[in-house]
Amino acid sequence: MAGRSNNPGLRDGVFVEHSAYCLGTTDSPYGYLIHNPDEASLSRDGKYPLLVFFHGGGNGILHYVNSYGSESYAAALLPISSNGLEAENKRYSLTTVQNGGSDFETSPKRSSIFDAMQFKETAVWGFINEAENYIGLSEEVRAINAINGISKITVYPKPGHDAWTRTYNMKGQGVERKDFDPFDQNIYEWLLEQRKQG
Repeated sequence: MAGRSNNPGLRDGVFVEHSAYCLGTTDSPYGYLIHNPDEASLSRDGKYPLLVFFHGGGNGILHYVNSYGSESYAAALLPISSNGLEAENKRYSLTTVQNGGSDFETSPKRSSIFDAMQFKETAVWGFINEAENYIGLSEEVRAINAINGISKITVYPKPGHDAWTRTYNMKGQGVERKDFDPFDQNIYEWLLEQRKQG
């Protein structure tokens, strides 16, 4: 990009908060944004943790570690409203969407086999609503509980698919079900505390 310096937080000598990399401008198969730290939080040694938000961020991040295991770069995952890869992934049928329905049709071509051993070096904290309308609560609970090492799951006594809003804005603290893991810590602090276990 014209005018960029070697420091990703500077452009033409001016500090910027985000850098955008549109699809086709890099070798990445996706476009992405980088949020740069502000000047007050610049590291003296130039090292920073990398937090990645991946929309579709529940199954997508589980697929990543499930595929690469110890070779993945992930120290911690925060899958939200995922199916834990244990059941067939599902997709809307065109007819159902056109009729305004919410039924799924299965798509066997996209099924995945969950291998809990692939997660032995990665901490996982899952979040889901108990009345999840797209995937089953039991699927995510079963998958997260199978993971060795640091794993926990927080369940909200709420309906619907959106468990991320109350997780990201921390307003889910204190409203979670007591028979699952408590939402007792800032999720961003928890992520930054984790290190690969291997």
